[in-house]
Amino acid sequence: NRQVQIVNAILAKSKSMQTLTNYNDLFNILGTNIKTDLSWNNLKVLFNEYRPAFNSFSNTGLKGEGKMINNLSYQVVPESETTRVHDIISAQLK
Repeated sequence: NRQVQIVNAILAKSKSMQTLTNYNDLFNILGTNIKTDLSWNNLKVLFNEYRPAFNSFSNTGLKGEGKMINNLSYQVVPESETTRVHDIISAQLK
């Protein structure tokens, strides 16, 4: 997925304090595709507190089936899949 590749590339670049100090440049590069209301202090706290997590993160997504309903395309996700992702998120929040 292209979006996942972009997020991973941004995270890889943001690992250094040099990048963090130039966060305005980073946001300008990203343009209108990203917005934040985080202050500089919030960004520093996030960087310092979560830096170790940058080296060990994973991603997952809901797996569904594409369906056309009333001429609109939907992704229909089974309850078992919703439960699976819910359990992953719940485990991470503990």
